[in-house]
Amino acid sequence: PRSVADCAAVVAAACTRNEACKGAFIKAGVETPLIAVFVDAASDARALRHACAAVKALTTGDDPREPASGAFTHARAMAKAGAASALCVSLTAVEASEDPVLCASLTTALKHVAVNDDICKEIAERGGVARLLETLQTSASLGDAKLARACAACLRQLAGSDGNKSLIVNAGGLAVLTHVVNVFGARAGDADADRFHSVQEQCVGCLAALLLKNPEGAARCGAEGVFEPVVDAMSRARAHKGLQRQCAMFLRNAVVRNPENVPLILNNTDAEALLRLSKKNHPKECVDVASAAMRDLGCDNYNEGWRPTTAVMGADGVVRTPEELGDEPVGVNGPIPEE
Repeated sequence: PRSVADCAAVVAAACTRNEACKGAFIKAGVETPLIAVFVDAASDARALRHACAAVKALTTGDDPREPASGAFTHARAMAKAGAASALCVSLTAVEASEDPVLCASLTTALKHVAVNDDICKEIAERGGVARLLETLQTSASLGDAKLARACAACLRQLAGSDGNKSLIVNAGGLAVLTHVVNVFGARAGDADADRFHSVQEQCVGCLAALLLKNPEGAARCGAEGVFEPVVDAMSRARAHKGLQRQCAMFLRNAVVRNPENVPLILNNTDAEALLRLSKKNHPKECVDVASAAMRDLGCDNYNEGWRPTTAVMGADGVVRTPEELGDEPVGVNGPIPEE
């Protein structure tokens, strides 16, 4: 095992920020011995961690000297050799409470391999979704932000597959993701708040992905009370650009095909005022998505700060030119403090 770990470590080091080495190792068929590490019961934690690092290095486009990356092709080669199934086996065999660092490494490697719809479906069929939700729940109990972020990010990747959306929702994904948002939101009062907000960002991003083109999932969000925790996270993390953007995308996806959710959001939360504030505080990251969310929520002057070059249709079905759209009013729930 020690020599295997050392060899995997060499591959990881050689391929980091070096596109030529990545291509050379893939051409030599390195994926086969790497995947063997995950399925070999004799592999220890050190060997597994270095194998995960090698998989990540091979499937990351991080060489600034190259105009194009082979990361996607390398990830497909990994999956074709059985990486998705092998990583699911290893993830199932490791208890998060006993080795959260290794679990985080395996989860990150799995995310890097899940680069297309077929691979995402294969991971779900191999029990990956159930295991990730279980591990995410454990990470909240442990208060382990690194593990929680890795699990939520991997679930978010898998939720990009339309076939996995209902599977994640029906497996209790909405409740688990909302619980993790609440847990790490409560911890964000500590000095290292950004680390906990980054966990919330991945969880809300996963929720947004689950609701995209999935009206049944959006209806479940309304029934299970998901809107209030997400808007509360948006309110508490006003300086976190990534979380603000994901919250706006979530709100937009929640109502675009489910108008019945509009009053649940506008009447029970400060979503409109917070969306306006996110556009003001983070125009580069939030003007587009927050404007889209406000449009589909039926808010007046949703495009404040956004300068479209063509006419746009409002929630009332009326097409207006940019010149016809005036100043934005105060939100329906009243003004909200900026600090």
